[in-house]
Amino acid sequence: MNQIFKKEAWSVLADSAKNFGFVATAQDTDNYARLWSRDSAIASLAVLSHGKEELYPAVKSSVLNLLEAVGEGGVFPSNASFDNDEKRTGQSYGGPVGRTDSPFWWAVTALSYMEAVQDLSIKAVVAEAIEEIERRAQAWEFNNKHLMYSPASSNWADEYPVEGYILLNNVLRYWMLKKASRLLSSEKYANKAQKISGAVKYHFFGEPAQTELLFTPAQLTKVDSMEGGERILMSFTPGSALNHIDTLGWSISMLLGMTSESTTKKMVERLREEIGGSLAPAHWPIIDEYHGLWGAIASNYAYGFKNHPGHFHNGGVWGLTQGFMAAAMNTLVGVDHAYMVAYERMLQESMADHPFAEYYSYPDLKPGGVKNLCFSAGSYLIAAAAADQGEAFTAIFERRLQMLMAKAEKIAEELAREVVQKSPAKVYRVSGESGCGKTTLAKAIVKEFEAQGKKAMLISQDEYFHLPPRQNHNKRVEDFEWIGLGEVDWKMLNGVIDQVLNPAVAAVEVPEMNWELDTKEWKTMEADQVEVVVIEGTYVLGDKRDGEVGIFFEHTYVDTKENRLARNREVVDDFIQRVLEREHGIISALRNDADLVVNKDYTLTTR
Repeated sequence: MNQIFKKEAWSVLADSAKNFGFVATAQDTDNYARLWSRDSAIASLAVLSHGKEELYPAVKSSVLNLLEAVGEGGVFPSNASFDNDEKRTGQSYGGPVGRTDSPFWWAVTALSYMEAVQDLSIKAVVAEAIEEIERRAQAWEFNNKHLMYSPASSNWADEYPVEGYILLNNVLRYWMLKKASRLLSSEKYANKAQKISGAVKYHFFGEPAQTELLFTPAQLTKVDSMEGGERILMSFTPGSALNHIDTLGWSISMLLGMTSESTTKKMVERLREEIGGSLAPAHWPIIDEYHGLWGAIASNYAYGFKNHPGHFHNGGVWGLTQGFMAAAMNTLVGVDHAYMVAYERMLQESMADHPFAEYYSYPDLKPGGVKNLCFSAGSYLIAAAAADQGEAFTAIFERRLQMLMAKAEKIAEELAREVVQKSPAKVYRVSGESGCGKTTLAKAIVKEFEAQGKKAMLISQDEYFHLPPRQNHNKRVEDFEWIGLGEVDWKMLNGVIDQVLNPAVAAVEVPEMNWELDTKEWKTMEADQVEVVVIEGTYVLGDKRDGEVGIFFEHTYVDTKENRLARNREVVDDFIQRVLEREHGIISALRNDADLVVNKDYTLTTR
C-alpha cells in the first residue's frame, strides 16, 4: 500500500470529521458539507476497519445524529444539515424518490461501531431502530418472498436506470441482518438473512438455492439461456432483467461471502473479458444514444445532465466503488493484487490537483466531480485494511470469517482422524475456552466415525445447564461465584450418555434450550445403534469418567479472539470479559484430566 496515499486519505477523513459526524467533504461545495448517511457510513467503516480510535467520536456522532433525523413513520434521512453552531437545521429524505439503501448503510455502521468499540450505551436505540428498519424492509417486499422491490433512483446511483429487485439494496439488507443476528442475539434476523441469501443467490447469481420464484415464465426462459458471467443480474422487474456489471453490488457480495467460488470466478472473468486490465466502472456496459436505456438515463437528472457516456454513473470509475472492489480482490483466495496496483496508479495521476475525486471518466481516467470526498478516501482505506487482513477488517466483512471457519474445519478433520486412530473409545469429551475450536473438532470426530460406518452422536454441554441462557446470565451477574462446573447438570448429562449407549434404548428424552423464549424444553432423540458419543463444552472434562477420552485445547480466549468473531452472539462488554477471565482459570485446571492435548500449533499430544 502507498503510505503517502494512506496519509492523505486519513487527512481527508480528519478534515471531514465534525462534532456532529462526517460531512461528505470539508470543502464548501454545494450540499456536500452535510452529514450524508452513505458517505458517513463508508468513512466510518474505514475508521473501524483500521481501529483509528481518534476518529471514533465522529463515527458515533454520525450514527446518533442521523438517527435523530429519522422522520415520521421511520423514514430514514438521506442527509442532515447543520449550522455554524453545529445544530441540526434540517434533513432530506431524497429528491423525487427516497433512498432505499440509506438505513442499511446506517445500521451496518452502527453495529460495526458497537462491535469494534464495545460501546453498549447505544445498543438499545440501535436495536429499536433496526427493528423499525426491518419492519419497513419487510413491507418493501410486497409479497413476503424475501427480496425488496425498489423504485428507480432509490439507491446510490440515483440517476442510473435501475429499479425493481436490485442486487445492491438486497445485499445491504442481508449485511445488516447478518450482523444484527450476532450482535443482538436474534434468531429471527439470522433466519431472515438466510432466506434473503438464498433468494439473492438464485435470482441474481443463478446459483441453486431453495427459494420462492420471482421470475415470470418468460423471464425464466431468458435468464436460463444466459451463460457464465452474463447470468449475474444487477436488477429485474416482471418485464425486464438487467445484467449490467454493478461494481459495488458485486464487490460487497463477494466480501460478505454471498458468492460461491464459481460465481466469484465468473465475476472476475467477466470483468477481465469486458474491461480488460482497466479499473471497473461503476456500471457496465456504457449506455450510449444507441442503447435501449438511453432515453431513461438521458431524462433522469436533477441539476444538469452528467451521465454522458463514460461519465458519472454511466461508465464513470467511482472512488466509492474502487476501494470495495480492490478489497474484494485482496480478500479472495487465488486472486493477485493487480487491481490494487491499477487503482493506485489512477490515484497517482490526480493526487496533486484533484485527489480522491468523486469519479474518473472512462477510459482516460480523468478526475471529475468534487475532490477530497470522504467516501473516496474511505473506500481506499477499506482496500488498505483488506490488504492487511487484520481483526478489525475481519469483524466487518463476513467472507474473511468464512475463510477462517473453512480453515478450522480442514484442521479439525485432520485432528479427528488422528484422535480416532490414537485413542479409540465410546465416549469423547472435548473441552477448551471460548472460540478454541472444540465444537468444530467434536463435529469432525462424529463425521470420522460415521465415515467408518459407526453411528455417533454429538452432545453439547450448553443444553445441560441448570438454567436457560438469560436466566443463567442473570444468575452470574447476581453471584459471580456461580460461574463454573456447578452451572451444569452433570447427573442429567451422564444419564443421557449412558442411555444413548445402552443397546436396549431406542430413544432418549433430552433437554434443549430455547434461546428466544429463554426456556428449557425437551425433545426425543433417536439413540438406536449409537456406538460413540462426543460431548463438547467448556467444562466437560470436569466430570470425565473411567474409559472416556478427554481432549483439551491449549488455546486461551486471548488466542482465539478472531475465531470468536465468526460466531459471537453479543458484544463483549466488561462483564463478559470478566467471565472469560474467570473461565480461563477454571478451564486451564482441567488440562490435568485430558488424555489428548491440542497444542497451539494444532498438533496433538498424548498425555
